[in-house]
Amino acid sequence: MTGGDDFGHTVTTSSCPKCRKELDRASAHTDHSVAPKPGDFSVCMYCATPLIFGRDMALRRLTRREESALDPNERRELARVQSAISKFWNMS
Repeated sequence: MTGGDDFGHTVTTSSCPKCRKELDRASAHTDHSVAPKPGDFSVCMYCATPLIFGRDMALRRLTRREESALDPNERRELARVQSAISKFWNMS
């Protein structure tokens, strides 16, 4: 992983398990200088699928159990980001 910039941090390239687009950047929504770490959740920028960084920093789909274990603030933020992505791609 390299340092961050205005577009986030370069991370291990992974394919989204739903849309198969390659994902190689990540950023925290509140602070672009914060690099993701294993266990952090993310969202595919192409199809809004909830994802999580594994121990190897590869992304995988967030399980229903993991999603239900998110605290209320994280769930709200996940929904907000998914909605923004859907609107951006005009999917809703």
